[in-house]
Amino acid sequence: KYISSGVGKRALMRILYYDIMLILIHNGLRVNEVRLCLKEWSKTYSRVVTIYALKTRKRSRRKCYIPEEISDLELHTIVKIFPIDDPERFRKMVYQFIKYNFGINPRTIRKMFIDYMLDMGYSPSKVAKALGLMKIRTLESYAHKRFIDRIRREHRKREKLKQLLEGVASEEE
Repeated sequence: KYISSGVGKRALMRILYYDIMLILIHNGLRVNEVRLCLKEWSKTYSRVVTIYALKTRKRSRRKCYIPEEISDLELHTIVKIFPIDDPERFRKMVYQFIKYNFGINPRTIRKMFIDYMLDMGYSPSKVAKALGLMKIRTLESYAHKRFIDRIRREHRKREKLKQLLEGVASEEE
């Protein structure tokens, strides 16, 4: 439909790459998690899909939200054109587009998402859950320096609570 409406293939590809970036930005996903999100969308056609976060020991689930700005036609076209069944090729294509056009890598987008969420006042534990991270301490490798103290405070609170609960459990026995 795009090509018949006068949009060239290059312009179409650019639109589709921007759509993929929009999913990255809205969810703080890794590139291959966007691929999983698109793959799951192609099965359900739901704007909110559940995927399993990559790079975690336990298979933590997380929600992926597809922004309303992306039409169903664009999503169908992405699924049709991009190699969503080939993780390495998909990652390479998206990485090269972002690097060439914006001079950053997709991990920077993930870091910006984390900083934005922490700026908005979300607790580090909620941000970690939204990213599919098992430990709050993992946020330290992503977060901007000004947030690291806040993350560490939350981690210490959780550790104290855990010790307290373990103490209560051992007293009951």
